[in-house]
Amino acid sequence: MKPDLQRGFRLYDRTVLPLRNRITGDGKDAHVVPRTMSVLVCLAEHAGEVVTRGFLDEHVWGRSVVTDQALTNCISELRNLLGDTRAEPRFIETVPKRGYRLIAPVSPLEAGTESRAPLFSRRPLRVALSLGALAAIVVAGIWWAMHVPPGASAAPLTTVAVTPFRQLRGAEEYAYLQLALPDEIATELSRASGLAVRPFQPDAPTDPNAAKAELDANNVITGYYYVGAKGTLAITVQALDVKQNRILWRTQLTLPVADLLSLRNRIARQIRTQLVPALGANPARTVGTQPAKAKAYRIYLHSLALPRDPEHHVQAIAMLRRATTLDPNYAPAWKELANQLRWHGLYLYADGGASAMQKSVAAAKRALSLDPTLVAAAASLINTQSELGAVTEAYRLARQLVLDHPRSALAHYALAEVLRYGGMLQDAERHCEIALQLDPHYYLWRNCALTYIADGKPERAVRYIALDPASYWGSLVIPALKIRQGGTAAALKVVRRLPKSSAHRRFMEACLIGRRGSELDALAQPFIKYWSKPYDGESDYWTAAALAYCGRPQDALIMLAQAIQGHYCAYPALDRDSHWNSLRDNPRFRALRQKAIACHEQFQAAVKPVP
Repeated sequence: MKPDLQRGFRLYDRTVLPLRNRITGDGKDAHVVPRTMSVLVCLAEHAGEVVTRGFLDEHVWGRSVVTDQALTNCISELRNLLGDTRAEPRFIETVPKRGYRLIAPVSPLEAGTESRAPLFSRRPLRVALSLGALAAIVVAGIWWAMHVPPGASAAPLTTVAVTPFRQLRGAEEYAYLQLALPDEIATELSRASGLAVRPFQPDAPTDPNAAKAELDANNVITGYYYVGAKGTLAITVQALDVKQNRILWRTQLTLPVADLLSLRNRIARQIRTQLVPALGANPARTVGTQPAKAKAYRIYLHSLALPRDPEHHVQAIAMLRRATTLDPNYAPAWKELANQLRWHGLYLYADGGASAMQKSVAAAKRALSLDPTLVAAAASLINTQSELGAVTEAYRLARQLVLDHPRSALAHYALAEVLRYGGMLQDAERHCEIALQLDPHYYLWRNCALTYIADGKPERAVRYIALDPASYWGSLVIPALKIRQGGTAAALKVVRRLPKSSAHRRFMEACLIGRRGSELDALAQPFIKYWSKPYDGESDYWTAAALAYCGRPQDALIMLAQAIQGHYCAYPALDRDSHWNSLRDNPRFRALRQKAIACHEQFQAAVKPVP
């Protein structure tokens, strides 16, 4: 990287700070994952020139084996952050069959300027919202004292992130171990009690300090390996306390690369007996299932290294089905098959049909029957069942999960999600608070903001939104919050962070600048089509609420009916969410409200509260 660009540079009104992984300007301050920032810097270093895909691959990913989709995703993310489009580029131009060109002028920052650049951080946001946050924390403390399940504690869990490993040398056929080995380690760690393990991210930075910043974990697991000429695999794994800048644990293993079963068993044993205690946690009471067939295990590891995107669902599923056929008793393979980015993902993103969702459920149940300690598999199953409308069954599983794992933030969050579907909003809020107490920084809890918005308490949603404000999700939910607080100008500003071609942006932008009636006709149907999903009544509910606010009562009522039919009860949200104020006297709305009440009461009658 050139020194002047390392300090930072400007692209029109945007300020890019590579060392801080930030892009500021146009009223926004966004975090950029290191890999995506590296792509932007590489383009900036060759501004005005065509930079080939091969050149970018070599200079950003080095010797790592990646698909074309990885670079495409980075470019798409940059365009989103910069407010750019492929059709009408202001920043990044696609040169067909060649690569990309940065067409915006690059102005290096002067020395010292970068230190004055505004930075977004969770702390300032929380200070700005301190009154609402303080009230919520006080209430949370009262709830904790009165309602926390036996065995749970207010003490935060120890957070751990596992980064991709580095291959020092060896043939490319072993490159899959860069992702497969750390994924396996993350799975083994997740079974321990007292740890909050960040789900493994293939694009996570390998530098421990960058991983800590990006994944909000004070303990980072890193590793590297090489394959010798005689087929020996030498691997080093270490755990770092990044805050204290010290090594907590380190191991080195050497064995034949063909003997992956022995490698897995030796690493797993050391994690249970050495690493977990070093992290101050307790190993799982059982060791879980072990892979029994070398061929099946190798196929499984290869599947872990495939990108988790729609283009690779079918290939990954085929590999995992083969692995589970050869070795049907290895629970992690079934868990991966059920994953939202495998069977579930095939349904969501690749028109896999309802059968894909049912297969996701079956795979998750198989994983749990083999190893009941796989909390992630249970959470995946609970989410899928809720989306399919089986909310009572999902609740029973979530309740048992919390009773079995009272110190698992993920278990409490999974229960909170089901409770929101059934309209038990205050109970959902209680378990959201517990999840936040146990793991104060994990972005996944962001969805708890929806619970508070539905309950007519937008001011208490802010601290959950603060967990992930700069994401695509934030660009959708922050406007929903701002509108309910009367801040339409602020909502419009955030909506405009989305790509101009987005159906959501086009509709909400027109709505927020005051267009109504026929002026919205051409924009409403693409908006509805984008959000109307046959698998999730909650998506229908929030779409309906937006339509009601934007003066589309008939469209709103149709979507609300779909939401309730999909077992998203929508009560008492219909009475507490201000977006429904204009429809309260509508006869059809009142009839749907009665159906929502019946849905809520049926759910209440079927569930048994956590003691």
